[in-house]
Amino acid sequence: MLFENVKNLVTRSVPEEQPMQITSFADDLLLGETNSPYHIINASKIRKIPTAEACLNLISGTIAQMPITLYKEREDGSVEKIKNDNRVKLLNEEPNENMTGYEMKVKAVQNYWLYGEAFIARYETMGGKGKWADELHVLPNHSVTEQLYHNRTMPWRAVSSDYIYTHVIKQNEKTTWGFGSTSQTVKEYKIKSYEMIHIKNGSDRGVLVKGKDIFNQAINEADYSNNVFSNGALPGGVLKYAKRLTKETKDKIASAWKSTYSGNSNAAKTVILDEDVDYKPLTWNPNDIQLSTSKKTTNSEICKLFNVPESMIDSNIAKHYGSMEQDNAYFLKYNLGPTITAIEEAINKVMLLEKEKRDGYYFRFDTSELQRATEKERVEALDIAVKAGLMSLDEARAKLDLEPLKNNYLKLDLGAVLYDMDTGEIKVPNMGLVKQQPKIDKPD
Repeated sequence: MLFENVKNLVTRSVPEEQPMQITSFADDLLLGETNSPYHIINASKIRKIPTAEACLNLISGTIAQMPITLYKEREDGSVEKIKNDNRVKLLNEEPNENMTGYEMKVKAVQNYWLYGEAFIARYETMGGKGKWADELHVLPNHSVTEQLYHNRTMPWRAVSSDYIYTHVIKQNEKTTWGFGSTSQTVKEYKIKSYEMIHIKNGSDRGVLVKGKDIFNQAINEADYSNNVFSNGALPGGVLKYAKRLTKETKDKIASAWKSTYSGNSNAAKTVILDEDVDYKPLTWNPNDIQLSTSKKTTNSEICKLFNVPESMIDSNIAKHYGSMEQDNAYFLKYNLGPTITAIEEAINKVMLLEKEKRDGYYFRFDTSELQRATEKERVEALDIAVKAGLMSLDEARAKLDLEPLKNNYLKLDLGAVLYDMDTGEIKVPNMGLVKQQPKIDKPD
């Protein structure tokens, strides 16, 4: 069984090991612990920042649409694609009855980037016809605590680990006086390490920590802009009275002025003043305080934080790397690459048997779709591959989602020597020669 009551952990005897708890940083974020004196930086806050939300959706959405495939490396170095494995279906299509594979990968990747780690629990349940079937569930970071067991003679060596999942059940109750109240019950469950896909970035800190200063600046800029527009077209100013005013009178005048002249609905209203009142507007514009420039700089810093080319977020910015293909190559290498590697290693650790690992089995993301270029670039690349004899005409047509030809020819050297991969027949059209050769087995 996946979940065991945490009481079993308390009574467990570990003569050569000593436990150490590692709490996810998400707990600190939910409690509002932050070095920023202005805002509590949490996931909901930064997702209101358009550039941060766009970066997060781009990364998670791109990875989520990539299929995860199971391979086996043979002794001769060739690779075999394993088909009809239930684990591939769990990872790509239906991890559990309430979630699709795309949704699971999106949530896991977003948790990974926000908090620096993600947790996917593997749960075994009785399937049809008496067989065991797996389920995969993404757990919220703030509900998971890692429990490491260290060797007492070598305290720096972690010999095993468990995970504590805390589940809070809230119940609405009605008191004897008729007023409603809410009570909560906290339950804790233990998850074994071989039942938890724990994806880590190495530092256990995500963008919520690394980018708290730049996020704080973005929120302040947005708040300032909102205040400017909420005050309407009339700029701030100074009301000068001929006589001295009490604090109470000042507050009443400020309140009346705001209700009469501020806000978009009151823009361009005619101002009426008493004879002993003088109004001096404070004239300025956003360019004077470089608000637009500051926003551009902040957006650029956020893109750097997520390691996303700005041109992939803002279409008005020229592509830094010349083409869509080069942008995708940079994005894949420096952003998605490390994330994909972390996910693959975590999946291989839990989803493969030890014997399968020794036999060369491994899970990998298929990144070929991301590397697809523009139509012109794709055709030119395929043309070079066909002319070099790296693939047949039908294989090239398949890359373009076109129907195969009747003759599956592979171009050889000498310009127009054709080899039929299905029959083993060689044709030299300009000499009228036809020769039968042993067939070359096509790779799986």
